[in-house]
Parts: sequence; structure tokens; C-alpha cells
Amino acid sequence: MRKNANSQYKQHTDKYIMDSKTVLQQSVYHAKEVDWLSPKFHYDLTRVHVSNPEIQVAPCPRLAIQAPGTANLAIQRQTQDAASNAPAPAAAGGAAGSVQTLQQATQDGLTLAIYVSDLSPFTDQATFAGAAGSFAQDHHAVGIADGQLVVGQAAAQSATTVAEVVAHIQATLRMARQQLGREDLQVSTLALFTHGLNDYLNFGGGNLIATDETTAGDTKWRGGQRTRQGADRRSEVTVGPAETAQGFADSVDAALSGTARVVLYACLTGGTYSDPASAQAQVEVEDHRTGGEGSFADTLRDELTERGQQREVWGHRSSAHTTGNPRWRVFDGQQAGEQASAPLFGGVEQLHADRVRRELARQIREQLPEDRRPADTKRARKQFNNWIAREMPFAPEEMRPFATHEQSEYELAAGLVEWYVQRYLEHHPVGE
Repeated sequence: MRKNANSQYKQHTDKYIMDSKTVLQQSVYHAKEVDWLSPKFHYDLTRVHVSNPEIQVAPCPRLAIQAPGTANLAIQRQTQDAASNAPAPAAAGGAAGSVQTLQQATQDGLTLAIYVSDLSPFTDQATFAGAAGSFAQDHHAVGIADGQLVVGQAAAQSATTVAEVVAHIQATLRMARQQLGREDLQVSTLALFTHGLNDYLNFGGGNLIATDETTAGDTKWRGGQRTRQGADRRSEVTVGPAETAQGFADSVDAALSGTARVVLYACLTGGTYSDPASAQAQVEVEDHRTGGEGSFADTLRDELTERGQQREVWGHRSSAHTTGNPRWRVFDGQQAGEQASAPLFGGVEQLHADRVRRELARQIREQLPEDRRPADTKRARKQFNNWIAREMPFAPEEMRPFATHEQSEYELAAGLVEWYVQRYLEHHPVGE
């Protein structure tokens, strides 16, 4: 972001003051001031204040005015200081249109990262944008930016409706097939970053995917009543074709591979009941007994595997940070119709998940080369723990459950620590 006579900005958490001309002309900026912006990957700014409050419409494809005076914006963080406001490359390490980069990123199928970009009245969109961007960078996700395929952090796609999610999936797959000449290419990993509850995935503004049509309609109607918007009567509520687990599964079925992994980086989607933090002890026990039976993740798994596919859906048992929550449940295709979820941690899982993650962090750190270990600061330890939780869905299946325990002793699955060490080194190259 260049300081000049026509553009003013200042740091205030993630908010900057800019003139309307600069905001309207650019959707991607070079960053120059390294005192507040580390020049390594790219950086997501989700809200920018426009100095001209009368600006209502922005023509840039990645810049959308939400209300008078505010806009959503993605800002690239570059590997070198920039000298101008020229648009940045589409993705660090993988220029748009590079067939070789796309081939490398899609060897095992397409990885997509989609995050919610407008969760009114919630104010934590930046959390999902940042988490999706970091995931896309580490997992070589593919997406569309400014009409071109990109690989890496810029590939994280924003959406405000379920229809947009489906459209992103279909458009990215179609363009990748055309560019690579691979009509058999399919999505192997779909990662969604948003809010959730035990019976629906929430995209804000009455947009959701629920376990069934009744739940979808009731939830949309209640939300409309709280905000005094939408239908006056429940009977007037319309549920979109992809706003149920069955409808969404039908919409993306052809795009997903037969062994696709759907990862819900959202609260509670793997729980039969609501968050145990506010529930009675017997509810926790019952939820453990069911293994997430009837949850949104369980229902979506059933719909995605009803024709014999071996797909799996990962959902969180509790509410916590979108990628930092280790309390996972995996609903896999092999168990469709038999039991809700496969054991991951042993025992009362919502208790042991945190302890297993703690033991993993200790052993991974010990095995990392000394010069590659995360810093011993509160912030670095949190980021490290969040990364461990985020990567759990990608550990090899033969390493499940991740641990067994007797009393207070945990024995991690053979090879799990070594797998994490190698993955950490891949995700954190020297100099980053």
C-alpha cells in the first residue's frame, strides 16, 4: 500500500484509512511498510474505511462495498518491498496460468478453501479469511482470482451464500480441467471456514446448510425475526436447493472424488447436542455415547456416501477457534450406516483431544531441528497448537486413533510425530 498525496492510511488493528480513488482502482496492493507488515506471504485485510462516504459501488471484482464508507478488500503481502501501487502477482510461488504449478498442486486432486465473507451481525470475518488463506498457502489450494487460476494463499475464495460456495467449486474445477486437459480431475479436499452449530453450517444473513429442510426453514425464519427482516410467517420462508445436507451433497457430488475429504472448520458440526460448556454432565456423556449421531457432519457424510463412495467429513465436537480446535470427529464412508464417527483420541474425546494435542506439541518440538522450532513465546505456542489441530484431518488413516491412554499416560500412534515433523518443515520453509 503506497503512501502518496492521494492516499492516506494508518494502522489500527486491521483497519486503514484510504482515499476513494485508490480503493476503487486497486483490488490488490503491494505492501511497502515492513514495520507493520512482514514481507513473506500475503496478508488479508477484510475491512477498509473509504474516506468518501458517498461511494456505494466498487467495480473491482475482489472489492465490494458493504455499506456507505466500508469495503471488503484482500491485500497481497509480497516477498519484496514494492515501489508502486501496481497490482501484485496472483499467488506467491505460482503465477496465474502456470500449467506446471497447477499440475504440481493437483497431483492428488483439487484442494479448495472457501470462507464466509459476510457474517452479519458477527464481526469475526477476518478470522475465517486469515485461516483460509494460511490453509490455502500450506495446502497448495487452487482458486480463481481476477479471472485466472491461482495456487496458494490468494486461492482462498470468499462466499456469502451457499450458492456462491457451489459456484466456486464448479467454476474452479471447470477452469482447472480446461487448463490442464484433464476431464477426470475432481476435488479431493473441500475446506469450509465459517460458523456452525450441531445441525447447520452458518453463512450469515439467513444463508446456511442444515441437516434437513425443516431445520433450515426454522433457522432462517428465527434469524429473520431477530433481525426484523425476511418473511413474517414461517410458511413464507424459502429454502434454497443447496441449503440442506442432501441438496448440497447433490450439488457438489459430481465435483468431488469418490474418496474426497470435506473439512468443516466450524464449531459444533460434529456434535449431537449443543456446546458442552453450557450443558449438563449427562448431555456430555450422551453425546459421547452417540459419537455425533444426527449431527450436521454425520448427516452430510450420509448424503455424500449414499451411493457407496468412501468420502469422509470432519466436524468439531465443541466450539473454539476455527482451526485451533483439536476436538475433531471424523465421519467416514466406511462407517456410513453403521456408527456415527470413528474414534480418534479414545475415552471421553472432548477431554482427551486437548491432552493429546499437548503431548503431540511436546514431542514434535523435541524432534524438530533446533533452528526450525517455533519460538518459545505465547503467540508462537498458540500458532503452533492451532496448526497441529488444523492438520489432524490430514494425518494418514492408519494413524487413527491418534493416541491410546491408560490413566494419565498417552501413547501416540506409531509414525504420527514423524509425520507431523515432516509436515511442519514443509509448511514452514527456511526463512519464513
